Amino acid sequence: MNSNPYQPVPPPDQGVIIQRTGQQKRVYHILKTFRNEKGRTTHEKVLIGRLNDEGLMVPNASYFEYYPSQNLDKQSNLSSKSINFDLLSSITSIGYFFVVKRILRDLSLDQILEDVFGPYRAELIITLAAYMFCQGHELGYIEGWSKDIEYLETLTDQMAPELLSSITPEEKMDFFEAWLAKARTGDCLAYDLTTATSYPEKNPDDWEFNYDPGRLPPIHLGYYLAQDTGLPLFYVTYPLSITKESYLSYMTASNDELNINIKDIVFFLHRNFYSKSNLQYLHKNDIKYIIDACELYKTTRLAIDKVHETIESRRNHVFADMFAEALRSRFHGLKSNIYLYYSPDLAEKNQYYLFTKLRYYEETLTYLRKTTKKQIKKHSCYYDINVNKNRKFTYSINYEKVDLEDQSCGFVCLISNIKKEKYDMFQFYMNKIFIRETLYDLSNCSGLLKTEYSYKNILKGKLFCAFISLIIASRFTEQIISVNDSLEQRLEAKESALFLLNKIEAVKLKTGQRLLSPLTNKQRELLAKFGISEKDLTQIIQNT
Repeated sequence: MNSNPYQPVPPPDQGVIIQRTGQQKRVYHILKTFRNEKGRTTHEKVLIGRLNDEGLMVPNASYFEYYPSQNLDKQSNLSSKSINFDLLSSITSIGYFFVVKRILRDLSLDQILEDVFGPYRAELIITLAAYMFCQGHELGYIEGWSKDIEYLETLTDQMAPELLSSITPEEKMDFFEAWLAKARTGDCLAYDLTTATSYPEKNPDDWEFNYDPGRLPPIHLGYYLAQDTGLPLFYVTYPLSITKESYLSYMTASNDELNINIKDIVFFLHRNFYSKSNLQYLHKNDIKYIIDACELYKTTRLAIDKVHETIESRRNHVFADMFAEALRSRFHGLKSNIYLYYSPDLAEKNQYYLFTKLRYYEETLTYLRKTTKKQIKKHSCYYDINVNKNRKFTYSINYEKVDLEDQSCGFVCLISNIKKEKYDMFQFYMNKIFIRETLYDLSNCSGLLKTEYSYKNILKGKLFCAFISLIIASRFTEQIISVNDSLEQRLEAKESALFLLNKIEAVKLKTGQRLLSPLTNKQRELLAKFGISEKDLTQIIQNT
């Protein structure tokens, strides 16, 4: 006997994948597409049915949730007694909308966007920013998603590239000026960031500092945040080909126009910016800085040696599994504050990566008959390699080098000319990592490339919408968790909250609208953090 009461239907043409499990072919609706830790495309999906021998899909209840326009079989004994499906128009997820709108309203972002871009374009930018906040930067499903969120302006595949290309530099500066006047209340943090992109032209100067394993040319960003609130304030893009010494002046070129005094900025710089001349320039001009320093620098190595035995003392416990010590020392002859952070969990991950890399290097050297200068340079970080005239070689592991790196596993070292509490300094570091992870895969412009619009202009517009999305994400995570002790906790909290919001749905009937089901305790608690009650939600839905 067939336990599924629904009649077979043709499977949807788009937005689904079919996977075989044993003898069955199951049909899944794609909720979200993203890259996993290995950089592979992965889907967040929900089962909506299975294929029968005729190639038709036998649906389940979830199918009608995501494809409400389909008619339910009148004989279905699973039809809800509280809903007359003859009168059903649609079922839509509304949780995202109300939270995003409340954040934008509380920050006055919606009004600023409307003043700069006009009501219609502002609504489209909000739709795109909300999508990037909820779904990520892959825009292939933007049209279907925006149609499902009935309260947001629909953004079609044809409109998206036109919108992104229409955002001008003048409009962006007008926005930044208004947003800074509203959101900035004190000193700023300026982050030196690198995120992957894929410009068609491949300038060799743009390949350094690339985090992306696909070796795509990167975007380089100066990102400004408010120190007290953590809200993004402003960003500027800059080419990597400029010299390190001139980079700061390029990054701060818009400061005067935006009324930002360089004395009010703390620059959080990547370790590749580190050099003696740069440090001297920063000290000479009395510029405040923090550098994410390599654990193998001589100064940091000596500092790690000094605290290695005592770092896990309870007196050094900061939060969760994180321990910290602050030292005063000289870095390249300049008095500096050194902040050392140690995590046993991070140490375990670092050691696993180190020994995996050693095993890979060992296997590579074993099978190599001859070697090149490039290979020697690469492998000499762990091995002593002797090469004869015929480029044949012998090698032996250098245990001192391996032990030195092993000893530094689990440490994060920050060097600065300012004095801060250890907890606050680490939060600056976590903000940078969170921004970089949030902006990862920004270059994914699926469905937008075969257009008449310039790819560079599309990407610049997408970066601006990602900035709005980052403001939403920053305020969102600040509201839902009280202590951000790890990047994983922050990202997991966001995903869990978004999952709860996705389950808040409204049913639209010909007689009006209402919530599909009462809110759970967790949903009510989550909405309360943004000042939204179930009564507010019900009234807004009924009056729409």
